[in-house]
Amino acid sequence: MEELSPRKRLELGRRIESAEAELADLQQAFLEKGYDRAATYVGNAKDRLFGYLRTWMATGIACPRATSIIENLIRELVRRLKKIGWNWSDAGATRMGRIVMVRRYDQEKWQEYWNKRMNLQGRCTARLTRCEYRLSA
Repeated sequence: MEELSPRKRLELGRRIESAEAELADLQQAFLEKGYDRAATYVGNAKDRLFGYLRTWMATGIACPRATSIIENLIRELVRRLKKIGWNWSDAGATRMGRIVMVRRYDQEKWQEYWNKRMNLQGRCTARLTRCEYRLSA
């Protein structure tokens, strides 16, 4: 996430207005040529396209919208809590949730945790250099 300065918010607002005007012109051009479906498609897209960016401007915070990030996180938590653990206590489920979050979103902290936990001091490294597999018939 990133905080938008007033200057960036103003610039973003101007660019959105410009893009919306161009889309409106495109929609009108399609209507004039009789391409009603294309005009409807552009009109529907235009109505939904900039709503989230307007939220950025209203809040002053630019953050990702993609629900796939959240969905992926929830799927991973559910997989770990239901399929692997089955009978987690509330405290255990909370710890597992923290582990998943740190592992996924803070790689540096995750590596630091394991270095400390395993007393790794960088004396050796392991690297996979070759991998073979065979399909069984």
